[in-house]
Amino acid sequence: MKNRSRSSWLSLIAVLALTALGVTFAALAGEDEPKPGPHAKDPACAALAKRLPSKLAGLSRQRALSPGVTVWGDNEVIARCGVTPPEKTTDPCASINNTDWVIREISEHGRGGRLLVTYGRRPAVELTIPEHTKSVDVVLVTLSDAVKPIATESKCLDQQGR
Repeated sequence: MKNRSRSSWLSLIAVLALTALGVTFAALAGEDEPKPGPHAKDPACAALAKRLPSKLAGLSRQRALSPGVTVWGDNEVIARCGVTPPEKTTDPCASINNTDWVIREISEHGRGGRLLVTYGRRPAVELTIPEHTKSVDVVLVTLSDAVKPIATESKCLDQQGR
């Protein structure tokens, strides 16, 4: 009886250890998973998702894991619809095919790149593009065209606030 009890305890400990290990791996695996924006369920985001290409600058579109989030390649290019629109800013802004983007340089996990957010559109769309991405111009033109149907409320200001 004593051996059976000991065996049961060892089995229970093994199951608990494996469960804890599994939870840890699941949490770590999801660390880099893009999170949906607060307005990701806006109907305009669902419409945008239908307009986004299956291939973007040679990168394949991945299966959607969250509403409002689209990924191409291995998190190479990430589009998040439904993010909070930027306020008036003097950050650099570019107008690409009549879609205004506020541009910010980023450095995450030792990698640099650009974070672009549409300006003057609700819901806003955010793009994350690592610095090593090829054909950034193709990415921006293609995604600007897809975003264009979201109504424009205002345009970017230049660095002097005009």
